[in-house]
Amino acid sequence: MLKKPLRLVNAAIQFNLFKKRNLIKVGHRITHKCNYKCSYCSLWGDNIKELDTSQILDLVDQIADMGCVIYAISGGEPLIRKDLPEILKRIKKRGMMAKVATNGSLVTKRIDEICDYVDMMSFSFDTMNADVPEEVGIIKILDDTVTEGIKAAVAKVPYVSLNVVLTRISTKEIDNIVEYGSTLGIKTFTFFPLITHFNYKSLDELEKSYDEIYGGIENYRNAILKIRELRDKGYPVTMSNMVLDAMYTFKMPKMKCISGYLSCGISPDGRLGTCYEFFKECTGSFHDKSFKELWEELGNNLSVVDNCKGCLLHCYFEPNVIFSANPRPLLSYGKRYIRSLLK
Repeated sequence: MLKKPLRLVNAAIQFNLFKKRNLIKVGHRITHKCNYKCSYCSLWGDNIKELDTSQILDLVDQIADMGCVIYAISGGEPLIRKDLPEILKRIKKRGMMAKVATNGSLVTKRIDEICDYVDMMSFSFDTMNADVPEEVGIIKILDDTVTEGIKAAVAKVPYVSLNVVLTRISTKEIDNIVEYGSTLGIKTFTFFPLITHFNYKSLDELEKSYDEIYGGIENYRNAILKIRELRDKGYPVTMSNMVLDAMYTFKMPKMKCISGYLSCGISPDGRLGTCYEFFKECTGSFHDKSFKELWEELGNNLSVVDNCKGCLLHCYFEPNVIFSANPRPLLSYGKRYIRSLLK
């Protein structure tokens, strides 16, 4: 029982003291195919050669052999792949925690196939409002199908979370989303903006882009204040002050990034990147190289991480907070996480 926590603690210590690389988490987009065609996402339009079932099972085995603790699967929409139960079963058999990110539309149909092999399932939608203005584009709506999927997952999966993309509409729905999601049994809530990386725009350009996206930057910033307010009232919003401050001010705190050091991203065709943002630094693919070879190759190209200006993606930002061993946000985050488990 203590093996996984000790592995995480050991990796954090070695990373902070010696910047040593120890693989503890992978994020694997097993497909870019999706039954939704959201306007802000371009993945569903990719024509990419995915790893087949036998290749992914081999990949899982090689990753497990390196001591990985968490195997997170996403897409696209991962439940589109018929072999998902087989993949998840192998992840669990090899002793890793399995997490699945989904838009929720196919969960009710497939929950019985996968529930025995999933430790965490995260749902994503963009609004509770069925009447989406044309200028907002196509986004994910919390309809009856997704609601039933959440209920099915809550009944059969140990930990269910909700990720919400902040759009011009959802910034006005924070209260309703958190309150309604809590009645469904959601354990934790996280929010992130449409622009998540700081590598391509100056601060002035970012503020101008946000002003256009959200119909006024004050609408976006008011949403951040509302998220903090709900968290402080005791709702299970597992977002640290550090990430909320960065989302509000567009100023990144000084902290180490674990991407490429303790974690990596894997594309559907088996390429590695330090994170989902960067797949260019490792040109090889699991189609023709072992995972260990790809991991070593990635280690020779970590300047992209060290020079990165930061991002607001919760799945990267908060682990960076935790593994940078900053005690104040770590204690605060831990307290809220434990509270969510007790509900």
